[in-house]
Amino acid sequence: MWPAIINSTKPYMLSRRAGREGFTLIELLIAIMIIAILAGIAIGSFSVVKLSAYKVTLQHDLKNFIKAQEAYTSDHGRYLGAAGDFIKWGRPYSGTLAVPEFNFRPSEGVSVEIISGDGQDYMGTPPFIVTAKHEQSKIYYEYDFAVRKTTERQE
Repeated sequence: MWPAIINSTKPYMLSRRAGREGFTLIELLIAIMIIAILAGIAIGSFSVVKLSAYKVTLQHDLKNFIKAQEAYTSDHGRYLGAAGDFIKWGRPYSGTLAVPEFNFRPSEGVSVEIISGDGQDYMGTPPFIVTAKHEQSKIYYEYDFAVRKTTERQE
C-alpha cells in the first residue's frame, strides 16, 4: 500500500516537498525580466505616440491661427500683431494677441508667436512669420504668410 501523502498528491507535485508551494527564484527572475522587457517596449512606443500627438496639436492650432488671422483681416483690413506679439494657452489665455475680436484660443501647452514682420504689411520686409510651439516638444512649426508655407523645425 502507498503512503497516504503519495495517494493524495497529484503526480506533478511529487517533486516538491509536501507543504512547500510557490515559485523558485529562477522562475521569479525570468518573470521579472519578461515584464521589464515589455515595459521598455511600451515606454518607447508611448514616447513616439506622445510626440506625434504634439505635432498634430501644433499643426491644428497653427491652421486655426491662420484662419483667425484671415477672419480678422476681412473685418479690419490687416492682420493682427507684429513681431514679438504672442498668445499662450492658460486660464485665462495670455499675450498681446489675446483680444476679444481675435477668435483664436490655443490648445493646452501651445503658444503662438509672431517672430517677424507686421500685420499691416504681411508681404513686406521682413515677412510676416509666426511659430507654434508646445512646451513639451522640441519640434515647432513656422508659417510664412507671404508665401503661405508651413515649415517644421527643431530647437
